[in-house]
Parts: sequence; structure tokens; C-alpha cells
Amino acid sequence: METLVHNLKKLLQDFVEVAQDLRNQPGPKEVHRLRILSRRIRAGLSLLTPQASSKADLKVQKHMQHLGKKLGKVRELDVLLEDAAAYDFNTEDLQRKRAKQARKLQKYLNRQLQEELEELFIILLVSLEDRDIDTTARLSKAIQDDHSSWPDRFPKGTHRQHQLRIQIKRTIYRKEIVNQTTTQLRLFQRNLGRAHDLEMLQEVFGKKKNLTHDINRFLKKADSIYQKISAN
Repeated sequence: METLVHNLKKLLQDFVEVAQDLRNQPGPKEVHRLRILSRRIRAGLSLLTPQASSKADLKVQKHMQHLGKKLGKVRELDVLLEDAAAYDFNTEDLQRKRAKQARKLQKYLNRQLQEELEELFIILLVSLEDRDIDTTARLSKAIQDDHSSWPDRFPKGTHRQHQLRIQIKRTIYRKEIVNQTTTQLRLFQRNLGRAHDLEMLQEVFGKKKNLTHDINRFLKKADSIYQKISAN
């Protein structure tokens, strides 16, 4: 599929550019963007048929998964810091933790970009030119499998809601890499994500009346949107 190959190439090129910026200054914007790029790359590579895959694909997938965990730790602290400031909580301890995780992330990027990742990307970019890739059926099956794993109703409980959010995000990345519309899915993910962010904040600073109110408000919106999505 030409769209997939074109978008994968662009993602790989953008990744190297943003990773270089992040090595110099791991700000919240760069961390968030690189995390999204790594997830999109993984989603795109997962749509390649086994016949169209290569050893470089598998290695890049492995790097993206490992890097995603490190990016996630910093991103989680960035969101906590932003929300903590909005609710007038003390952020000194969070800032120290964020600085520590950012240093680990920089160290990993410096090592991996110099030693292997950039070379793998070059190999992958060149190899994509020569592959006969038809992912239409694979994409359709992947999205169908995603849908079948969703519960009939909006789940109760933080863990089950978070698992659903991960499943929805995977579907979003797969659909968007071949330019399919994801408006309702994104709206659902955004509201459920905000509820999850504030629940994380509550774990750090304890229950607050205004915090609980906002969590319930986002969950109610997510529930309403999910009813529409699951009905389609």
C-alpha cells in the first residue's frame, strides 16, 4: 500500500529529527512528539505482512518498544507536573523525578542513535522502496480484531478503562497511518485519557473534591462517546 510506505518513511525521518532535538533539550513537547512517533512507527510496521517484513523491521520494533517505556516515564511526569500546577499542588518532588528520568532518556538516545538506530532506519527506508506491500486485508483484519476485543459496555474500574484506552489508541494509530478518519475514537481517547491523568494525580496528592468532580466529568463524557462508537 503506497500510503503506508509513504507515511512510514515520513515517520522515520521525523523521528530522527525530533530525537536529535530531544538529545539536546528533552522538553515536554519533544518528549510527547517522539513518543507519538515511536507508537506510529510500531503501528505501521505491524501492518506489514510477514513476507514483507525484514530483520530491520523487527529490530526497530524492539527499539521503539523499549524507548516507548522510557518516554512514557518522562511523559507521565510532564502531565503530572502540568496538572499539579493547575490544581495548585507543590511540584518540587515531581520536578526532581522528572529531571532524573529525562537524564536516563537522554543517555539512552545518545547511545542508541549513535550505535544502531539511525543505521537501522536507513536500511529500513531503502528496503521499503523495493518491497511489494499490500496491507489492505491485513489492516482490515487488524482493525476487526481490535474491535472484537472491545467490551460491549464502557467498563468500570481504572485498570479496565486504561486497557480499553490502550486498545483504542492502537486502532487510532493503525487507521491514521493509512489516512483513515478517527475523529470519534480520538474524542473518546482524549476524555478517558484526561480522567486517567487526574486519577494519577489523585494517587500522588490524595483525593480532593474538585479533582474527583473533574474525573467523573471526563468519565461521563467518555462513556457517552463509547456508546456511539460501540454501536457502529
